[in-house]
Amino acid sequence: MKVCIAGVGGVGGTLAGVFGQEQSTELSLIAHGNRKDFLKKYGLFLHSDLYGELCIKARYVEENGSALPPQDMIFICVKNYSLSQICEQISPCVDKETIIIPVMNGIEAADYLSERFPENRIVDAVIYTISSAEPDFSIRQNGWNSRLIVGTRFHDDRHIAAAKKVYEYVSGTGYHCSYSEDAYAEMWIKFIQNCGFNTITTRYLTNAGEIRENETYKNDLQSLFQETYNVALACGAKLPPDTVQQRMDFITVQQVPSATSSMRRDVEAGRKTEIDTFLGALIRKAETHNIPVPVARKYYDEIKKMIL
Repeated sequence: MKVCIAGVGGVGGTLAGVFGQEQSTELSLIAHGNRKDFLKKYGLFLHSDLYGELCIKARYVEENGSALPPQDMIFICVKNYSLSQICEQISPCVDKETIIIPVMNGIEAADYLSERFPENRIVDAVIYTISSAEPDFSIRQNGWNSRLIVGTRFHDDRHIAAAKKVYEYVSGTGYHCSYSEDAYAEMWIKFIQNCGFNTITTRYLTNAGEIRENETYKNDLQSLFQETYNVALACGAKLPPDTVQQRMDFITVQQVPSATSSMRRDVEAGRKTEIDTFLGALIRKAETHNIPVPVARKYYDEIKKMIL
């Protein structure tokens, strides 16, 4: 099985570390600069609470797909603002049988990829993990919840077969994976969490524990969850009526108190953020369906000012 991980940050590095243990996998990585040089020379080191200490050497570590053979599966693990660029880089190793899996935040990546690679099967994926790329180019995965949900919003036999093939492959590597009959709903459930939790943690540079202790944070978190839920229903997502309460319980009861968001870390490090992947996309879809999202608009404007 020829498998490529395009983007070797926290998410891509965690998947690569586990996938690379599977002997039947010919693993390729798309990386850049010093990270590419390090991975090619020394391999990828994963420090994982869930999977242990792992080190893998990929068959190929390249800046683009021109040096790779056609791939069976490509897992795209980049921020949304890099999606167009990574599509150019993987194009040379995509043939008509390549399955493309965006393991990305938001709800728009699969639509973009379907237009960019119309002959290919795009498999939806949702990942829950706390993973980060360390300064020494290693990857750290924290906590006991690192899992992937796969499925497809396209209910034809060809796409369903591809989604099940991805599920069987990922499960076979030992990475925690489940198959969903309603991947579109799963994507919206995580998007609801991102639009609330990522927003509050970024705006106030805070974490789950501090949210629990602050009534303003909690009230606005619930409002953001509710607004995103309303838009999800308007977009056709079939979500349980207690979705907002489930998300609130997760953040205010179950989540590790120190947990924060990658968007907060990006703001603190002066990097580009995915604010348009979350609140920007939410506002665009809300406008399409004439759904009011005043709290989302307020926070979108405030965070935009923070990153100017």
